[in-house]
Amino acid sequence: MSDEERKALQDQAVGLLADGKLSLTAIYIQLDISQRLLFEWRKDPVFAARVVAAREEKRAAARDRAIAAVEFRVEQLNDVWVRLQRVIQERSLDPSMEKVPGGKTGLLSLDFKQIGEQIVPIYRVDGVVIKELREHGKQAAIELKQWSDKVEVGPMSVVDAWAEAARLASETTGDQESPGDPPS
Repeated sequence: MSDEERKALQDQAVGLLADGKLSLTAIYIQLDISQRLLFEWRKDPVFAARVVAAREEKRAAARDRAIAAVEFRVEQLNDVWVRLQRVIQERSLDPSMEKVPGGKTGLLSLDFKQIGEQIVPIYRVDGVVIKELREHGKQAAIELKQWSDKVEVGPMSVVDAWAEAARLASETTGDQESPGDPPS
């Protein structure tokens, strides 16, 4: 085997070993080399260092793709959020909404209802747009790991709180005596 062929096979072996998807047997069969040759290469510190470096490059690339995916999703969420804000802004500038209570906020939607022969405008707070803005903000915060759900803790009486504090204190200090009555 020429040096060029050996180098090309070692490069392939480094890539396959770094991937970690194939067994050693599958690798030497795929490369059409002997089991012994693959094991000799693996013992070589330079070859082993190349495998470690290639594995780390693959891991870094995977992390970059994951981060890029998060950034892409947040960018898409932000794009929709900006467009919804633009809808609100354009509504607030609509001259026909100036005299409607709340019309200048841009948060009202206009609908029409027919009452008898007459068509009447109906103004409502646009809950759909508000909800979408809220949901997009929440999802962006979740994607950026800036969101945590609140956990409700049930009410605890003063006596229960003192008993729990005493229990925790005795566990910490190893003291088994009763802490006494809570102060009044």
